[in-house]
Amino acid sequence: MYLQTPLSHSKTLIDHIYTNAPEKVIKSGICLADITDHLPFFCTFSATLPYHQQQRYFRDFSHFNNAKFVDDLKQINFLTLVYSDVNSSINSVIRVLDRLTEKHAPLKRASQSNRKQLNKPWLTKGILASIKKA
Repeated sequence: MYLQTPLSHSKTLIDHIYTNAPEKVIKSGICLADITDHLPFFCTFSATLPYHQQQRYFRDFSHFNNAKFVDDLKQINFLTLVYSDVNSSINSVIRVLDRLTEKHAPLKRASQSNRKQLNKPWLTKGILASIKKA
């Protein structure tokens, strides 16, 4: 027996819109029409992305040494970072870990070619090498 749940309680993937460019979405919504058991939905996108020259940064792992990182991590006394307030505690832990990360893998400003690569994270060095060989 098939039991249909009310639309307000439906939890299916049919009624979802996913995008990797949320900045292009102009409007989305649900059409009130009784043509199916699910209400039709819509999404309109702009044809072009808004242009803004935002500076991008990336972590430079070129000189990263895992053993040194772990040694420095072992030197941290996390008990001194715990306070009665949970928010203060987690903020102090994050600050210490941020400093450690910055020491071993500093943030660097992306050049023009780095920015292009950051926009296409699925293009790994291995894939790019394979493309050049073809």
